[in-house]
Amino acid sequence: MIIFFDNDNALDYIMSEEVEKQSNRPSHENEKDYIISNIERIEATEENCGIYIEGANAIYDGPYLDDNMHAVVNAEIRARSGTTVKGNFHIIGTAFDENGKILTSAAEDFQAKKIFAITPLKLHLSVKEKPVKIRIYAQKGESSII
Repeated sequence: MIIFFDNDNALDYIMSEEVEKQSNRPSHENEKDYIISNIERIEATEENCGIYIEGANAIYDGPYLDDNMHAVVNAEIRARSGTTVKGNFHIIGTAFDENGKILTSAAEDFQAKKIFAITPLKLHLSVKEKPVKIRIYAQKGESSII
């Protein structure tokens, strides 16, 4: 069966189909993964390390091999000046619950000689409950966390 639409009716039909698809989606509370919208960056630490952290986002996902859920933070790290950074650094991520209690922390080390202009960041925070906020910041040197 072929249905013919004029341009106005076709657009109305497509839009109503899209609205129906979206309204049938489960809410974030019922989904396995959801976007964690409250990501806090401490820009002074980025400046101290000579980097920018850009495009940070996080999802709640899992379970993984450790049977915990994970808050997975994705971002890009960019050199603040030119194409290289001057020293090694690490990025620390901390997950918080609704009462401001720290659920967990994790760190990812970066060596200055391996970074050229921009590099991806993927940080896994193993948690037992959904975090409401994640704080990410940079620190010079090697990580003492992990």
